[in-house]
Amino acid sequence: MSADAGPNVYALLTDGTTIEIRPARPDDLDAVRDMHEKLSPDSLYLRFFSMNRSAAEQEAARLCRAPAPDHAALLALLDGELIGCGSYECDDLPSQSAEVAFTVADGMHHRGVGMLLLEHLISLASSRGLHAFTAETLSENAPMLRVFADAGLQAHRALADGVYDLTFPLPTSEADITLGSYRDAVAERERSADVASLRHVLAPASVAVIGASRRPGSVGGPSCATS
Repeated sequence: MSADAGPNVYALLTDGTTIEIRPARPDDLDAVRDMHEKLSPDSLYLRFFSMNRSAAEQEAARLCRAPAPDHAALLALLDGELIGCGSYECDDLPSQSAEVAFTVADGMHHRGVGMLLLEHLISLASSRGLHAFTAETLSENAPMLRVFADAGLQAHRALADGVYDLTFPLPTSEADITLGSYRDAVAERERSADVASLRHVLAPASVAVIGASRRPGSVGGPSCATS
C-alpha cells in the first residue's frame, strides 16, 4: 500500500465490520480536525498528554500535509465517516526509525481500528526501508499498550515519569526472525475477523420465508408424508 497514491483498501474489524483505510490528503483536514475536537477530555489527554483543544488543529495540519519520504498518515473510515488516524514521522533522513502515533474516535475503541492502522503503517514503513518504530505512551493508556503488545513484534519498554518509551523492530525480510511471530499475529486477527463477519449469516437473528402459502399442494404450502 502506498501512502502517496496507492489505492484504498478494505479490512475487517474484530467484530467483522468492514472499514476503509487510505492515505490522508490535504482535503481531509476538516474531517481530521473535527474527529480530534470531538474526543473526550480523557481521550485527548491520553493522546496528547494534555487537554489543550488547540491540539486538534495542529494534528490535522500535521496529518494532512503533502506526502513526503519522512512521514506518512493513514485514515480509517466506516461508511465514509472518519474513525481513526495513524501516522509515523522520521526525525531526519536518512533514518532507520520513525515515531508512530494513533488516534481512534470515541465509541470505536476495542474494535481493532488501531491494530489495522498499525499493520498498514508497518507494511508501508518496511517498504521504505525503515527498521523500527518508536512510540511514547502514558502508562495508563491501556488500549494503546495492548495494540503494541498484540502486534506480534518484540517491543523494548522503558518507563520514566509515567510515560513508556517503546521501540520495536519492523520485519524487513524473509530472513528476519521477527517476521514469523508478526505474520502469526496478523493471521490470527484476520481469522477472528473473518469468523465475526460471517456470524450474521451463520446465526441470523431472524429468517424471512419467501413464497409461503396456506394453500395445500402449493410449492410453499403445508405438506404431509403418506405411507
